[in-house]
Amino acid sequence: MISLITVRNTVRDAKVISFSQLRKHLKCETRWLSALLDELILRGKVEKCDSPPSLACGKHCQNCQTQATDTVYKWCENKIAISLC
Repeated sequence: MISLITVRNTVRDAKVISFSQLRKHLKCETRWLSALLDELILRGKVEKCDSPPSLACGKHCQNCQTQATDTVYKWCENKIAISLC
């Protein structure tokens, strides 16, 4: 079974990666990978891109080789988290 750290490192190294690329690279079950990505999103390490794959890389092509229905994830740890208490 794949670990959260492995998924984190893979997305971090890729900077931008589609779900299908990640699943193929890690050879992981879809539901488990989705759960791990959701946890990384909650922790603020990964962001799910809402834009089409062709625009997910900052509006320039990175040869993501994604399909229109494939979800794209971006590494975003460098963002500053602000907590409003």
